[in-house]
Amino acid sequence: MDAICGEDCQNAQMFIECVGQDPTVKQKNPYVNCNCASEADCGNRKMTKRAYARTQPRRENGMGWGLVTLDGVNAGDLVVEYTGEVLNGEMVDERMRVREIEHGNDPNFYVMDLGAGWFVDAREKGNLARFINHSCDGNCVTQKINVAGYNRIAIVAVRDVEPGGFLSYDYQFDISDKNK
Repeated sequence: MDAICGEDCQNAQMFIECVGQDPTVKQKNPYVNCNCASEADCGNRKMTKRAYARTQPRRENGMGWGLVTLDGVNAGDLVVEYTGEVLNGEMVDERMRVREIEHGNDPNFYVMDLGAGWFVDAREKGNLARFINHSCDGNCVTQKINVAGYNRIAIVAVRDVEPGGFLSYDYQFDISDKNK
């Protein structure tokens, strides 16, 4: 039997992950937004369940490290969550200033916008998602997903990727000079 909350789930269509009430907890969860009888019935809890594709870092010719899928992924599959330290804008600005001084020639950049002045920095405390390389025509995209009231960043396949295939997405860098 298919999960009740699937592609037609209103939460999923609005990039909101379903949250159910834990029957072992007496206090009502204020973020409950799903009426599925059990967690197994709901197909819109992949971030919470960490239902990620199996991946592994590998060297990619001319790109440094990259991330490959071990079993392959299908279009629409959650590949991995982009995790790291959650920082406000002032903290990111300070880190960027220090990074420019201490590591000015380092081309690697690991900060993503969560929205509302918050960012994820995966440089020091990220997961395997930090190995995914840029491509203007990537096989994945990033999506902000609201999970229990908090934005999180999902990396989702937009095309099928064969086992051993490198994962990529468009970083969408804004390289405009702020002083212009």
